[in-house]
Amino acid sequence: MQYNRELIVIKDRPLVAENTGLVRILLIHDLEKNQFQEPSKSEFETSGVWISKGYDKIHREYDEGQPFALTQWNRTDKDPDKSVSDPNYQDHWALGSDAKALESGTLIPIVNGPLPDKSDGSFKYTNDLPKGNFMVESKNTIYGPFTRITVAEEGTFVKAPTPPLTPLQQFEVLSVSVTTAISRGLVYDLPSDANFSNRYSRYLISIRDTARITPPEVSKVDFISDKELVNYYVKNGFGKRNSPLGRKQAETLKNALNELARKRRAYSEDERFKRIQSLLDNLLEESEDQGQEILNDYLNSDKGRQFFKTYTESHAGFLDSLITETKEYKTRKKEIEELNKKIQDSKLELSAISAQVAKEREEASQRIKKIREESAEQIAEHQRERSEKLKSEIQDREQALRDIQQKHEELSAQYLHLKTVADQKKEIEFLERRKGELEE
Repeated sequence: MQYNRELIVIKDRPLVAENTGLVRILLIHDLEKNQFQEPSKSEFETSGVWISKGYDKIHREYDEGQPFALTQWNRTDKDPDKSVSDPNYQDHWALGSDAKALESGTLIPIVNGPLPDKSDGSFKYTNDLPKGNFMVESKNTIYGPFTRITVAEEGTFVKAPTPPLTPLQQFEVLSVSVTTAISRGLVYDLPSDANFSNRYSRYLISIRDTARITPPEVSKVDFISDKELVNYYVKNGFGKRNSPLGRKQAETLKNALNELARKRRAYSEDERFKRIQSLLDNLLEESEDQGQEILNDYLNSDKGRQFFKTYTESHAGFLDSLITETKEYKTRKKEIEELNKKIQDSKLELSAISAQVAKEREEASQRIKKIREESAEQIAEHQRERSEKLKSEIQDREQALRDIQQKHEELSAQYLHLKTVADQKKEIEFLERRKGELEE
């Protein structure tokens, strides 16, 4: 019977019969007291539950080693023979529809590995990680919870869950020694069983239970990354009088933080305050590219772009004064000056060429004009010579014509004379014939 209880279980294995399988009991959750207890051997002799229907749903929704709850279960009819001969026999059964996800922060798996790097969240862990939250056991201390954010070629990266789990604040994780966790009943160790293999052997039972244990047994660790740390201080208005942009600007922001610390002594012992100072010191001492990547990530975000826009609009001229001091600006300025000198030299050369072209154009125009004048004179002279030549030819022809006319007149006169002589001869001949006739 349930009596306001839930069974906290994990997957064991599917069975040959379709849509059936086994789950392994971890703890019993007393809903009235909100406490977790180990199951009694007398009540749960086989330590498991047979899922008679709906195991496929459980298999799809829960990872290996991921705890979940069974809200209802029933006792299996006692069969002494079967309980001995059947290795899959369980003294309780339930349906897949009775499975329910646990409240966040309950039965968190613990993995063994190095503590993730606080600066960027990188985690040197090669095995599979849970889909949800998990703890890390490193050097006899348990830290967490963490959640996986990405697995890329560069490795695995994790961060504190967002939103944070009670009683933690944003970016905080717990730190508790393994000895304390065991003695205070904060963890559950899965009993060793030759017939059962699980991905995780230890779980943090409830992160809420840690609130009842005071420091230093359980402490909170600020696990904010460098990128989020810069974002935190900028978002909260620190260093508003100075722009957090690069090496020069990091120096400005660091000075602003120191000034703030003098005004607010409470911040001087704050861990985050010390980290941001250390981070800015690294920006000033190490390669500028490493620090720029953190600040560039922020300035490329929506909040960063809005901050940069608002800042530059309200601090007109300040950014320009910073830019003029950068090495890149000076290099570019020198290049621009050299280009301007080349442009000026080119303009002078072009002006000289233009003047030379104008001069040669004027000389050419004068030559053309002279040639045209000389050509006009030559044409006139040629026309005069030709006219005189034609006139002379005309005169010669007129004289020849007159000579011909005179010759014609002379010939005509001679012709008339000869005709008269011929007529006279004919007249004489006629008279002579007539005389002869008369004499006869």
